[in-house]
Amino acid sequence: MTLLGNWTNNATGTVTFTAPHTVVFGAAASGARSIGGSTTTTFLNLTVNNASGVNLSTNATVSGTLALGANKVVTGANVLIVGSAGSVTRTSGYVFGSLRKSA
Repeated sequence: MTLLGNWTNNATGTVTFTAPHTVVFGAAASGARSIGGSTTTTFLNLTVNNASGVNLSTNATVSGTLALGANKVVTGANVLIVGSAGSVTRTSGYVFGSLRKSA
């Protein structure tokens, strides 16, 4: 799924994307995008392909691959969690804030 806007999860339970789904914050989006809402989302794979990056306004989990390329994720007071079987790929991309890798 390619998003050209923000991701907001206000479900009553955790929303989880499972194989083979990848959520991509697309390059055509102008300005920073956000992952927010009242409920945490667990992404199987998450790709940030937006030069302005992605801001977290809630915690988010990636259980598979977090692909940053040359882009950034700004966590603010939140945490970006990569699951124990997960990985991070990047060229010059980075997480500004809290990144936790489960063991």
